[in-house]
Amino acid sequence: MRGLFATTPLNTSPAAASVVSNKTPTSAIVVNEIMPDPPSDHRNGEFIELHNRSGSPMILGGWKLRGGVEYDFGPGATVPAGGHLIVGGDPAFLQAVYPGATVVGPWSGQLGSRGDLIRLLDAFGNLADEVDYGVGGDWPALAAAQGSSLELLHPSMDNSRPSAWRASDEEA
Repeated sequence: MRGLFATTPLNTSPAAASVVSNKTPTSAIVVNEIMPDPPSDHRNGEFIELHNRSGSPMILGGWKLRGGVEYDFGPGATVPAGGHLIVGGDPAFLQAVYPGATVVGPWSGQLGSRGDLIRLLDAFGNLADEVDYGVGGDWPALAAAQGSSLELLHPSMDNSRPSAWRASDEEA
């Protein structure tokens, strides 16, 4: 169950790390939005948005994204309490498209257009969050190069379930 053994924000002691399972996501940081297949094959528009659902800032130095993309967070990477951080392959492009957002990158690799496994690992290698997303079937189909991303309905929902996601409304 997500959050049952949640680590304290900013607690990076080896003792705290030994309590966390390598198989159960436990972090206050969750994958909140995924743009796997931007319109017109603009691969530089791919991104993963992380959300901090805690009331304290979270330092992500030493954390890693793994799966179709790989990114190692630098020592200054922080997600404010209740805030967001966008990770992408072309941070300058994403910053121009989303000027108010905090964007980091570049990552290596690319997200699978029809599905991929995204793993977020903390500084000790513990699994902080994991999403094995798809596009179509039980997953929102509009994320298939039609201008929509996959958005988590609420950060407290189990983001491993397709029913917890919707296609973004680009008209809003």
